[in-house]
Amino acid sequence: MKMHGSLFLFLIFLGQSLTGQGWSKHFNFSDPDVPDSGHNVLISNDTLYQISSKDNNDGLIDVISMLDTEGNIIKQREIDWANPWLGQKSFLKDGNKLIYVQHDDETLFDEKKENGVEIMVLNLELDSLAYHYYPTKWLNHFLYVHDIVSTEEHYVVSSSVNIEDFEHYTTFLWINMDDFTLEKTYVYEDQDSRVDKFEVIDDKIHFGYVRSRPGSLGSRRNYVAVLDENGELDWVWEYEIGTRVRTHSWVILSDGSTIVESDHISGYPEWLKLDSEGNEVWRNRRLSENFAIEGRFNSATTMDMMETSDGNFLAYGQIFDDLNYDGEIDITEEVITYTAGHIMKVDASDGSIIWERTLLDLNEVGAPMGFLIRDMVEGADGSFYGTGMSFPNVRWFDDDPTEGLAYEIITDRDTWLFKLTADGCFVPESCSELRVYTTSASDNSPDHPEIIVSPNPTFDRVNIALPSSMHLKEILLVDQQGKILKSFNDNYGNMTIDLSAYSEGLYFLHFLTDSGLEVKKILKI
Repeated sequence: MKMHGSLFLFLIFLGQSLTGQGWSKHFNFSDPDVPDSGHNVLISNDTLYQISSKDNNDGLIDVISMLDTEGNIIKQREIDWANPWLGQKSFLKDGNKLIYVQHDDETLFDEKKENGVEIMVLNLELDSLAYHYYPTKWLNHFLYVHDIVSTEEHYVVSSSVNIEDFEHYTTFLWINMDDFTLEKTYVYEDQDSRVDKFEVIDDKIHFGYVRSRPGSLGSRRNYVAVLDENGELDWVWEYEIGTRVRTHSWVILSDGSTIVESDHISGYPEWLKLDSEGNEVWRNRRLSENFAIEGRFNSATTMDMMETSDGNFLAYGQIFDDLNYDGEIDITEEVITYTAGHIMKVDASDGSIIWERTLLDLNEVGAPMGFLIRDMVEGADGSFYGTGMSFPNVRWFDDDPTEGLAYEIITDRDTWLFKLTADGCFVPESCSELRVYTTSASDNSPDHPEIIVSPNPTFDRVNIALPSSMHLKEILLVDQQGKILKSFNDNYGNMTIDLSAYSEGLYFLHFLTDSGLEVKKILKI
């Protein structure tokens, strides 16, 4: 199992919520057999607003959820009047209103023969206040609404229309905040420009996009551009990114500079910084003294980036890794691959990694659950909240966790929502030199006291905290073949077990109680 100088591995199990600290929760806002996936999240004081999409077999439907900062649902409502092809931050908060934006549903508005932009205004309790529709000049072409931002006087919405292959045009709509009238429109007609993230700084639109090159069989270029106060091109920067790119990310910082992820397909994400005039300032890759990506069994994919309140940025998404990695690539049956949520906080002054976290859950049978982070937001206290999707219902083939490459997802995705402390930890104690922390999947109700085993994974020792109300008969240390390695029948309470004499791998602690058997897994690395 890999442990990196700046990488924290968290095994966050279901059912654990620590007030004032961090948590990880899974939601299914519809029938359990209907897939749910989180898209967007924002925060207002002590209230979270989150958009998820569910597939009800007739198409995607949005669910907007109102939650407290401990992840408890306060209220929900469905948005079923259009298909939610969402860009990042497709809704925003403005005072006591929520502004939700998306493209229209062509089946609902067939009679007008025009694609346009829809805005719904909600109050903070998710009740509808107003509806606004803005047609575009593009007749009978599918329109993608990507993003909405606010200035002092306007809401600015970006959308793109697909004219034909290699011909996407982006439109920026300037909408008056007071009466929702459309005041001006900018059309950016660079070939195949689909702007899915932008910011308005001093009435200039800063944005990024990836453009395919006609005739080059998938070759793509990364672009960052600025439109001036009149909608004319101020400057544009471009960079070749090859044919295998799957995602592309930018974050426009409040000072007008831009962070671009110029490469991630090698498994080593590369960032570069442009100043407010489009000049390259620095370029850096995800490397450190103790952290090298090894082959296809460790590959990080960035879904998006965001600026933090201290002027740095987060890059987040997903990591693909080998649970049994020991420093060398092994393509034998002992490889256990998994995907997990992945976050890096990066110094905007030079591109160095401040901290890096892998968010991994094991379910009740010890199989690694899959995660993908889609969106994050920072609270006033510096905490980070994120949303995305999880694949919690996985199992080992033949109930054998030792075969490698041998677990499968048995149901569809759920919406995932989580909270981290300002330094990226679920709980402060996890930010230790050992860099690991484990919570328990046990029921925490009073009639089912919790056994805490930490750290897990471990290099040598694990600490066990046993509830005083639990009546134990014996504790057994068992290996993967079921062999009892050691037994403990005294000193119950807080105790330490030394695993330094044993080889790396998976072990089990069997707690024999008056009410039955409880098993905890330990991963020695």
